Amino acid sequence: MKRVVRLLVVLLPLAVLAGTVPASANDEAGYLALGDSVAFGYNPLVFNSNPTDTDAYVGYPEVLSKHVVNASCSGETSGSLIVGPPDNGCAGFRSVAPLHVGYTGTQLGFAIAYIRAHPDTQLVTIDIGANDLFVLLRTCAGSSSCFAAGFPVMLSSLASNLVTIYGSLRAAGFTGHLVALTYYVTDYNDQNAVTALGAINQVVAAVTTAFGGRVANGFAAFQREAMEAGGDSCKAGLLIRLPTGGCDIHPSRLGRKLLARAVEAVN
Repeated sequence: MKRVVRLLVVLLPLAVLAGTVPASANDEAGYLALGDSVAFGYNPLVFNSNPTDTDAYVGYPEVLSKHVVNASCSGETSGSLIVGPPDNGCAGFRSVAPLHVGYTGTQLGFAIAYIRAHPDTQLVTIDIGANDLFVLLRTCAGSSSCFAAGFPVMLSSLASNLVTIYGSLRAAGFTGHLVALTYYVTDYNDQNAVTALGAINQVVAAVTTAFGGRVANGFAAFQREAMEAGGDSCKAGLLIRLPTGGCDIHPSRLGRKLLARAVEAVN
């Protein structure tokens, strides 16, 4: 982990990407949300019944503010947020369903253009990195040696990508509050998941604070409630319940509220 933090000192180049602000963006909004399916509010029940019903996808940003410009995309990785595919499903989702705001190109490209057009933006939130882990897990296909070799590299890439993302936002003129939300765990008894997501959260926290941002503790927000149900976020009602039994990995209405409160606590 020390190697990852040291990257902050040497990763100087910042990628400044162009984009086009869509007419649908709320000109009065002072809040821009970035990230993956957690911010987007992905819900498999909605996707399976009416995937194009964008309003039915509700993430923690919508709980925070009804005026949010939510540019997040389900399946986004820290790398695809900057340069586009490959990702963990974002491009596929965009091919069948609209995002909360319409834009072509990358999420970072949109964010930079939006900040330039709205220099009074007061808040940017982001959650990113879990899909980096999911891509690694899929690539390794159960090989422990593959994961052991690839995980430190993934963490280093995540740190580098966050430096690019944050540096680009600051270079575009963003001077407001930057808040990164850390990831929760679906089962706090799963030490492998706790360790892996904990390492990702540490990287996110280190880079965010290095850029003057604040860290919202989504991990602890879920943990407090989950421990009342034996550490199980599903049993605690924090995840979307499936009609076939069990839960999806994405936050329920209660889960979204807890994540929004975590952001409010540091904003």
